Amino acid sequence: MSLESTYREAMALNQIQDMAKREIAAQSFFKDLNKSELPEKFNWAAEIFEGIHVKERGDQLALIWTDMDTDAEQQFTYKEMAANGNKLLNFLRKKGVEQGNNLYMLTPIVPETWFATFAGIKGGLVSVPTATSMTEREIWFRFEAYKPDVIVAFEGLTDLVDDALEKADCTPKAKRRILVVCRSFRRRHQIFGFPGGAL
Repeated sequence: MSLESTYREAMALNQIQDMAKREIAAQSFFKDLNKSELPEKFNWAAEIFEGIHVKERGDQLALIWTDMDTDAEQQFTYKEMAANGNKLLNFLRKKGVEQGNNLYMLTPIVPETWFATFAGIKGGLVSVPTATSMTEREIWFRFEAYKPDVIVAFEGLTDLVDDALEKADCTPKAKRRILVVCRSFRRRHQIFGFPGGAL
């Protein structure tokens, strides 16, 4: 049983309208899944997201995001989600970031959080979601305990992050350009320099 076929079976389970039939099918599915051999390597972003969703429904909407403060809405197709994640991953690779490095994310739930998550999964990075409500001392403690390789931070936290990095005496591979996420759509694109509504 390949993971692609497993994923397709799981998607098909969710389409069964009769809940009793769905429960029986799910029990059988999980029984088989528990007995199956897992592949030695698997990359969800490449094999499932790009291999199925981008390939088969690339122009369909994958993400609709609404800013709760302004009601501004952004929409991204599967192709756009993958393209933005790949742009970020390529940027990180140019900075020397490698599989197994960590990726701290101090961001609200904005589209860039999803792009960074995709990049992290595809690149084999260890994602470290970090609450945006943390104090400098809490961030400093984390940086001392687990030195950051990459940081994606909400614009309002960059000074706090820089202070915590200095106190923890560490320099992430992306330190020169801490990736900044902010709510202003226009400003975000100026920061990253990607044209046409992309990260």
